[in-house]
Amino acid sequence: MKHNKYVKLMSRTFGLWLLVLFSMQVNAYSYSEAGKEPLIEGREALMGALLTNDNPKALSVLEGLNPELVELENEMSIKVVGSLNEAVKKGDRSAVIHLMNKVFAEEIKRRLNSAEANINDYQKSKILVAKSKRFLDTIIVELDDDEADTAAQSIKRCLKALGNPGVFGAGAVPADLEQFKKSKQTLFSALSSFE
Repeated sequence: MKHNKYVKLMSRTFGLWLLVLFSMQVNAYSYSEAGKEPLIEGREALMGALLTNDNPKALSVLEGLNPELVELENEMSIKVVGSLNEAVKKGDRSAVIHLMNKVFAEEIKRRLNSAEANINDYQKSKILVAKSKRFLDTIIVELDDDEADTAAQSIKRCLKALGNPGVFGAGAVPADLEQFKKSKQTLFSALSSFE
């Protein structure tokens, strides 16, 4: 009788331990914080409106992007809001693409700088690099082949330089700050055509 109680207790303890283990692994590798990207979604809506010559809609989309654009201007010391408004009012799709590419390049720089500052926080830095990659994937087709290849390889190296926390420390790889900085600068150089 005592043996059966012991077996039940051990089964429950083991089951609880497995549940905790599973929860920790899910949290360690979750990308759920990646969420929406107003600039990426806004760019698509803006281009769609300009393609159909719907300037009122394009201006409305741009107005919705203003908080993100103003924040980017303040943090990265660039000026794009006025130029974007003028380009959209004129229906100058080519100028809008050029300016949005510049916005995305600056957004990549801002997020990778933040990832570098938080390199010892694996989850935060990994999300920042992953979000940077989303922006890069949108504008990489605008680069020439060599720049595109350099940019794609550099973002992969940034991600690898973050290391890996492993599972309960097993298989952990420490972050490599110098490699991250080097890869980030190479990527920034590849994006210089958007300045």
